[in-house]
Amino acid sequence: MSGEKKVEIRASRIAGRGVFALAVIRQGETIFEPCVRVVHTRSRYTQANARTGQHMLAVGPRRWIGTARNDPLWNLNHSCAPNACIRNVSTCVALRKIQPGEEITIDYTLTEEDEYWEMSPCRCRSRKCRHVIISLPLMPQDFRRRHRSHVANWLKLYTLV
Repeated sequence: MSGEKKVEIRASRIAGRGVFALAVIRQGETIFEPCVRVVHTRSRYTQANARTGQHMLAVGPRRWIGTARNDPLWNLNHSCAPNACIRNVSTCVALRKIQPGEEITIDYTLTEEDEYWEMSPCRCRSRKCRHVIISLPLMPQDFRRRHRSHVANWLKLYTLV
């Protein structure tokens, strides 16, 4: 599907709008790279800042990127059983074969280090749902080990995974 549009944004059963495959996406295939609009930095984490990060992707310690509302990143929903992950800072890559019409999801935990960040309740509807989503450093060591290959590259350097 190189050069062709791989995804579309439409209503999601998980939350608001989501990103959906237009054709088969192979495991390991790049799904999209966001069009970065804004880079946010903070000198420290606080509870107030944790609430302002919706629709942003952490790309380094206390650094996030934001995009336009029509960008797939803005509409990428969470699942505790994701079919995609973030690699090389902001590239969305398929973890397994994704069928046409299937919603593309990532596990937000694997991209976030802010100790105050939390998403509750989780609405992913997965049988593996953790119900409350928190940042990677707060997850048990066995979870971090099991998911090491799916953790955002920058975050591997800053957490003990």
